[in-house]
Amino acid sequence: MIKQFENVSYLSEWHVSEYQISMDFETISENDLSWKLHKFYCEAKSKTGEHYHNNSLKNIRAGLNRHLSDIGREIDIVRDVEFKSANIVLDGRLKEMVNAGLSKPTKHKAIIEPYDLHRINQYFQDAESNPVILRQAVWYNLSIHFLSRGLEFLRQLLKTSLHFKTDDSGAEYVTICKEYQQKHFQRVLHSDEILTDKRMYATGQSSCPVRLLRMFLDKTDDDAIYLFNTCTQDAVTNPMQISIWFSAKHLSKRVFFGFMPDISKSSGCSQRYTAHSLRNTTIIAISNPGNESRHIMFMSQQRNESSLKS
Repeated sequence: MIKQFENVSYLSEWHVSEYQISMDFETISENDLSWKLHKFYCEAKSKTGEHYHNNSLKNIRAGLNRHLSDIGREIDIVRDVEFKSANIVLDGRLKEMVNAGLSKPTKHKAIIEPYDLHRINQYFQDAESNPVILRQAVWYNLSIHFLSRGLEFLRQLLKTSLHFKTDDSGAEYVTICKEYQQKHFQRVLHSDEILTDKRMYATGQSSCPVRLLRMFLDKTDDDAIYLFNTCTQDAVTNPMQISIWFSAKHLSKRVFFGFMPDISKSSGCSQRYTAHSLRNTTIIAISNPGNESRHIMFMSQQRNESSLKS
């Protein structure tokens, strides 16, 4: 049985326990690779012995294909004729799993319950006196208003990505104007796809997202390039005595993964939420009567209406 793959796009070797062999993607021939994929598609299961969801098998194949491209192999295991028989096997297995009811259903992340949303809002009341909470609040507000797909969006934001504007009625709002790359597209967006039509409006309340963003920028080192950076030690221990809370050192990706779980824990939420939970909660909130699917798809950057309904 072929073991489950983790971070498959970064692997250079494929280890197979039962057959006691190792596969080097940089040197393996197309015929040998096709045969091994044939075996894998027939037998692959998760570590717990359960069948993969059909989309998971397709994602594994896509990840392998990306890895082959990244290491310079001119091989396409999805389209090349040498892999036709292996792909026929995969298609057959997917159909068989559906007919047998063995394909695991997609598990969507839990939405944030109303009482937990209230707890989070109460927690953010201390943002002006705590650099960690302020940074979390800014991340949270941007995630809601610009409905990013994945963590790459917020992590790539620069200080200069944010534009403060006023509409015809005099209301202040923020837009984002920066080309960025997201994992779902694997390319830089063109100018007509940039998020300039999405806005985060000022509310005039104590937790106003625009006001907190201005404060966040004012307390960031002038030499900083990226929007989200590490807290200075002095800011953590004695924030009210210093003017600069955030250094010019960009936050690691690991910190972005922990934002929503940390907010959940610190605010006393009933469960551990993730960035996907926040995204799903926001989509549901704007799916009220009167909001057309095409408008919600524009906000969430979903490509088809079926994924929106799910």
